[in-house]
Amino acid sequence: MFNKGKYGHIGKVSSDRDKMDVKKVCDIIVEIWRLKNKLKRLLSAKLNAEEKRILEEQLERIDNVLDMHDIKVEDYLKKEYNDNMTSVKKILQREDSSLSQNQRIISDVSFPEIRYKDKVVMRAEVIVSIGTKPKGGK
Repeated sequence: MFNKGKYGHIGKVSSDRDKMDVKKVCDIIVEIWRLKNKLKRLLSAKLNAEEKRILEEQLERIDNVLDMHDIKVEDYLKKEYNDNMTSVKKILQREDSSLSQNQRIISDVSFPEIRYKDKVVMRAEVIVSIGTKPKGGK
């Protein structure tokens, strides 16, 4: 049996219990990703040098633990979108007059892509902004 959908194509799983284990791990990783994003926003706040150093060290530790377990988290925020992105699910599309006509940028990420040992275990869910500004227009 293959598990598809939000948690992507993860290959052959031996039982429903294995599917639940993958879901639980993905849920934890998504929360880690959200925490990392909040910590990054804190870094841009008015913190003293010691507070910034502590936050940067913690972010690095999180990345090291994920790397140690061969887990990759891809955010896709601000990246060009194209229809061939098989591990990305477009959940919403909206027009953006600040982007060039037909330019497509991922403007928000609801869930990141999660890879384990280079296999997608959870597809990203994104919002795509499509440019409406005419070429040469202001």
